[in-house]
Amino acid sequence: MVYSTERDRIRGNCRPVPPAAIDQQRSREIPFVFSHLRTFKFFLWKQIRDASLRDAQGRYFRAAWDLAIMYPFLEMAGHSIKYIHDILYVYNCESPLSDSKRDPVGQGAADRYIRSLPRYPKLVDCRLPLTSTTLRSRMRTFAVLAPQILLKKLGFQALHDAPVR
Repeated sequence: MVYSTERDRIRGNCRPVPPAAIDQQRSREIPFVFSHLRTFKFFLWKQIRDASLRDAQGRYFRAAWDLAIMYPFLEMAGHSIKYIHDILYVYNCESPLSDSKRDPVGQGAADRYIRSLPRYPKLVDCRLPLTSTTLRSRMRTFAVLAPQILLKKLGFQALHDAPVR
């Protein structure tokens, strides 16, 4: 699992997950420090139970859904996660479409419910044999799906340009 720093108008929200939180399976007890832009292996996704993606009434989460997938990913991947300190995403925190603006009460309720769910066991072999260079290379490949700001951060002038060195 890989995640990077995102920045809103004021500051970046992401941080490395404390090793103790990983060792003691306590990631749901720390502030949410892994946000946009994230990648993960499909086999992790396949391990998430459908019930973990639904609220107490059995409906799929409409807010805080990222917590519903990120906590299981972190719990299963353990120390096989990579945090990229570079800002790779700029979040528009002023958007009226943001869950925090549309439904702050629902977002808070979903957050509390997701944190109360049972933890996932750590997978025995969930290594991430990637170097920073390999990660940047993979992020460049992924960049065609990301905003223009990400392309500029990675050294591209336009979608068809070669990286600027």
